[in-house]
Amino acid sequence: MIETPKENKKKAATRVIAEALAQALPVTAGLAHLYRFTHPAEMERAVEAWREEVTAAVNDLEARVRVIEAHTAPRLTIGEAALALALWLTKEAEPWPPKLVMWETIALAFPEVGKAELEEACAELAHHGLVKTSATMGHPIRYVQACPDLYWTFDPIVMGTDPTADAQELASRILAEPSLAVVAELDEAVGWPKRRLNPAVARLISLVGPNRISRTMQARYYTEQFLLFPEDRFRLRSFAQGAEAA
Repeated sequence: MIETPKENKKKAATRVIAEALAQALPVTAGLAHLYRFTHPAEMERAVEAWREEVTAAVNDLEARVRVIEAHTAPRLTIGEAALALALWLTKEAEPWPPKLVMWETIALAFPEVGKAELEEACAELAHHGLVKTSATMGHPIRYVQACPDLYWTFDPIVMGTDPTADAQELASRILAEPSLAVVAELDEAVGWPKRRLNPAVARLISLVGPNRISRTMQARYYTEQFLLFPEDRFRLRSFAQGAEAA
């Protein structure tokens, strides 16, 4: 697991991304999410080929990180402040139950970033579907709430886990044993911490018809259980086999 920056988070954000790209070969499903922010004009296969060449040519990890950082930073399609905020939220905001991160907490965590820039960073993450924001009179950003896509994208870097790969494993288990669509039974079967399980469950149920997902209010999981119709099973099977069926 790569540690998120503790000081001057804005300046360190691209460094964290570079470290992740330098250490992960081949690219995981989770790191593939990052390409929309780091390599918008390149196909994933071309980026992988480039990164393998860097790995082969530069054996020293620190030197490799510097090369990748220099390549990545000018190509970011997400602002440095927004990227730093995304990394911080991934670590600080529990996926479930959803945590409302108040503006005062965010401002305290980023003293080096001006108010207007930090507000814009929140808005930028909301634009990308990574968070939801709320405004009140006199507070353009009153609080921020993380969306599942935040964890799908940044957990591989911040937590060292990959919700997309985990969801593929869960899909395979449920197809083999349909009773595991009761999430408490699935939890018992895999034995993962809730922090790892919930983003994967959220990814899994994004493939299931919305009318077949339990909306009972509770504090343990994104949902307590869900039903699988034939089209859901097809999507889960395709997803488990590596196809993007969402």
